[in-house]
Amino acid sequence: MSTTTSITLTQSSPGPCSSCAQQARALAEAHAQIEELESQIRILTLRATSAVEKATEYETSLRRLNSTRSHVGRQSVDSTGSTRPHSIQTSLITPVSPPRTAAGRLARLLPSRTASATPTHAPSAPIPTPLSVAALDLPIELSASALNSPSPSELELIEALSHEHELRKAAEDAAAKTNSEIEELTGQLFEQANEMVATERKARAKLEARVEVLEKRDGEKAKRLGVLETRVQRVERIRRLLKDESEVS
Repeated sequence: MSTTTSITLTQSSPGPCSSCAQQARALAEAHAQIEELESQIRILTLRATSAVEKATEYETSLRRLNSTRSHVGRQSVDSTGSTRPHSIQTSLITPVSPPRTAAGRLARLLPSRTASATPTHAPSAPIPTPLSVAALDLPIELSASALNSPSPSELELIEALSHEHELRKAAEDAAAKTNSEIEELTGQLFEQANEMVATERKARAKLEARVEVLEKRDGEKAKRLGVLETRVQRVERIRRLLKDESEVS
């Protein structure tokens, strides 16, 4: 009797063990997926560090360009400062012809002297001509054109500024793009990680509940086995008593 009951109980137990094995496999798969997500997060951190390094390189290049710009600006200021005094000196050196009104006044004050003097000995005041006026205006126009026309150093400065602006814009665009990509990827990874953690917790809770149920069943089975063993012992005692009575009779 006892042997048959124990055999039936051991045969009915493999069902829940197979479900436990499936749940354990699911947990192992969840752990593997979590490890994959962690590896992806590490890769993203490496990309972020590389992007930061690139941004620092762009900043150093921009600083170098700023230093070159300041150096070129100083050179251009020195060159313009050296050219302006030269133009002013040339304009001051050019002779200025007296105006026509001054010559007329002198002729009115001295009518006798001018009439008696011969044309060979009378000094005549120089009359300004369009050429002299043009000569007066020439250095001013030259200095203005020299100021308006850009020098080679100024052209280099303009090119450096445009190149710096382009580099800065490219660096800002690249940094914004990398930051947006990193934010999107981190958001996706955190969402996936949260989902995986939630599923793992649910699976763990199910496993714990299943284990509790199995433990309760095992306890109930042990109690039943104890009751059956006591009953078998009683039956054996009754048989022994019956045998003893039959032998005595």
